[in-house]
Amino acid sequence: MCELLELQRSFYSNIFKQGDNLNFISSNFPKERFDVYRQTIFENMTHALRITYPGVWKLLGEDCANSVAYAYSQKDQNLSKTGCLDDYGSNFPIFLSTVEKLSGLPYLKDYGHYEWLKHLADIAEDSVSINPHELMKIPEDKIDHITFHFCPSVNLFHSKYPLFDIHEIVQDVSGKTITLKQEEAYGIISRKDNEIYTYWVAVENWHFIRKLFEGESLLESAKHAETINYKFDLSSAIAFILQAELTCNFINNAQ
Repeated sequence: MCELLELQRSFYSNIFKQGDNLNFISSNFPKERFDVYRQTIFENMTHALRITYPGVWKLLGEDCANSVAYAYSQKDQNLSKTGCLDDYGSNFPIFLSTVEKLSGLPYLKDYGHYEWLKHLADIAEDSVSINPHELMKIPEDKIDHITFHFCPSVNLFHSKYPLFDIHEIVQDVSGKTITLKQEEAYGIISRKDNEIYTYWVAVENWHFIRKLFEGESLLESAKHAETINYKFDLSSAIAFILQAELTCNFINNAQ
């Protein structure tokens, strides 16, 4: 067991630390043989990031993105703590903001975070959305106190940059150019019928859903939304939640 552990440590050191002790390889050409492993591992890690962050690859271009991905893989804190490549890349958006040559693209971190949340939605556990008719069974004097449980694939995000415009450019469906105008984006991501959906919503609706997402009651969440826009339409907001199938359960907390 100790010999196996030492072998694993030597393998790791030579892969990520560029060590030069290759005595554990039985070959007249240990460096050349080990380079095959090293290249394969880094190519797989880069490929995993490319799958998770296709928009970042388009925004940066293949060569630049590959170079950034390689630099990302050289830092211990960025390596996956599991044997699943689906878990690799959670720190990538933050890392993008630390790369000096990318400082002219300040929106890149937020767009990367958006793509990571889409990835999480894709691998989230399956769930069944709530039946809208169940809400109709709740007495009117108790409806204000209910709380919602959201489906595992649901995540909320916010950016001070117009990510909806950037996403259109990435998808090649818009003739727009990226500008750094102050136009905040409020979005909700979920998986429905095995498809990933992004819903761009009004600021008051986003804060209403965020409060529900955090476990606040329907009444308290609506009150919070009204502080942002006194014209907040509760009925429309609830209709959107049900139509988008964002929730899988609710609890009646009335005393």
